[in-house]
Amino acid sequence: MSEQTTFRQVGFLSWPSGERKSVGWIRLSPEALSERSGVAFAAGVDDLDPFMEAALQLGSGRGVFLLHRTVPDYGIDVYADSFEDPPAVMKELSAALDLAAPETMIFDASGGAASSESPPRG
Repeated sequence: MSEQTTFRQVGFLSWPSGERKSVGWIRLSPEALSERSGVAFAAGVDDLDPFMEAALQLGSGRGVFLLHRTVPDYGIDVYADSFEDPPAVMKELSAALDLAAPETMIFDASGGAASSESPPRG
C-alpha cells in the first residue's frame, strides 16, 4: 500500500506571497481526474474562453489551484504560491491524487518544463 497524502477542496485560496506561479501540468482531463480522485471542478468563463477550476489545500497546508482551459489545450495547469518549490508541490499533489509520473510534468523555478516532454498545444 502506498503512502498517500491528503487534500481537501476549498472555495478560495490566498497566496502568502501575494502571487501564484505555474508549477506543473497534469495530463488528464478534469473529468478523468474527478472520477479518479473526487476533485470537483467548477465551470467558468472569462475574457479568453471557458474554463474549469478547482482549489485544493494539501495535507502540508500548501494551496494548489487547478485550471483547465477548454480551448485549445488538453490537460490541467497547476498553480501554487510563487515561493513554493515546483517539484515539492507536484510530488505532494501527485501523492494526494494518486497520479503516476507519466501523468504529470513538473516545471522548473523559471516556469519551464523540467522534463523532456512539453504539454500538447493546439
